[in-house]
Amino acid sequence: MDRLTLTAPGLRAEGSVTLTPKGGLELARFDRVELGDWMTGTVQVEGRGEGRPVGVAVLNGVADLRRKPESGGADAEGNAGSDAADIPLTFSLDRLQVTQSIALTRFRGDFSPRGGFNGSFSALVNGQAAVTGSVVPTRNGTAIRLQSDNAGGVLASAGVFSSARGGRLDLTLRPRARTGTYDGVADIRDIRVVDAPVLAELLNAVSVVGILEQLNGDGL
Repeated sequence: MDRLTLTAPGLRAEGSVTLTPKGGLELARFDRVELGDWMTGTVQVEGRGEGRPVGVAVLNGVADLRRKPESGGADAEGNAGSDAADIPLTFSLDRLQVTQSIALTRFRGDFSPRGGFNGSFSALVNGQAAVTGSVVPTRNGTAIRLQSDNAGGVLASAGVFSSARGGRLDLTLRPRARTGTYDGVADIRDIRVVDAPVLAELLNAVSVVGILEQLNGDGL
């Protein structure tokens, strides 16, 4: 086992390397890797045999997408990145900061750069409601689909709306040509609304019999 230190613009890594009896890579483990000011974590690079690309796993990491440098996207056919090696990328992050107020915690994902960055993941929104998601390459960058069987919990966890309960969420975000802008569609079904004074006043104005009791009870 040999100790290894890597230093490059925007990168610092310290760890060890283990070789196979034939001199190939068995495992390189970097206990602390720093990518600019946007990600830190433990990284393992595992050899998968002669002629096969290595596998990469990021463990116990913390990342902030707001600080991530911009990178080129792939087109709808995945042409940008079509020549990339099929390297398995596994992420196990403690926290992935998405916006100022929204973070995905206990983030677990499996991805590949082949044909453009793609894969699937699971996480908790701000440590609370569970979501699953997938990413696919598009002409302008990476599109995201986010789903949950607890739409109300996701809305509350994200600080959007605290009076919804249950329901299903299906959210898609497709990047536009202008950096940082997206076309989005949110499909929310079968939620219940409780403790919502504005909604209660509206329903009271139309004199819906029993509707206020529903708001104060199990919800709508």
